[in-house]
Amino acid sequence: MTMVLSVFGLSILSAFAGITYIKPTVTAIEVTPVKEVSVITPKLEVKTEMPIVKNHNKFLDDIGFRESSNNYKAVNQFGYLGKYQFGRNTLNAIGFDSISNY
Repeated sequence: MTMVLSVFGLSILSAFAGITYIKPTVTAIEVTPVKEVSVITPKLEVKTEMPIVKNHNKFLDDIGFRESSNNYKAVNQFGYLGKYQFGRNTLNAIGFDSISNY
């Protein structure tokens, strides 16, 4: 068994014995551009037109219409009530303690 291992080991070593490391040589080449490159920076202009609310009462009316169709008696499935759909804690905080959901 030792003879087989030693023959195998010698064959492996002899296989790699003839390999020599060749260091590659690198030569630097100077490259000059044919044309000069210019960088173009894009100009991005975004114009958005926001609706301008000119009247505070119109704004409140639009919010009320969006929330409850301007219905002061509206109560949604989460218990928010009134034109602007305030919650119970909000109504209590602004002084409306005696409001019921019915």
